Amino acid sequence: MRSWFTQEVVGDSVATAVNVVIPTRGCSWNRCTMCSYTLDAPEGPFMQDLAQLMERDFEKIKIFTSGSF
Repeated sequence: MRSWFTQEVVGDSVATAVNVVIPTRGCSWNRCTMCSYTLDAPEGPFMQDLAQLMERDFEKIKIFTSGSF
C-alpha cells in the first residue's frame, strides 16, 4: 500500500489529507502486455498497514485503486 499526506483546501480552510493507493491483484485475464497491475499486487500485511495509517491525524482521505477490485 502506498500512502502520502498533502495539504488540501476544504471549504474555507486547509486540511491534512491522506492519499491511499490500495493495491489490487489486477484482472483475472492477466494477459495485457502493457499492464503491470499484477506486479503491484499486495505483498505485505495490507490490513495492518491500513490500521496503522488510520491512527494518524488527518481530516480527509482520498482513496485510489491500482486496477480492478
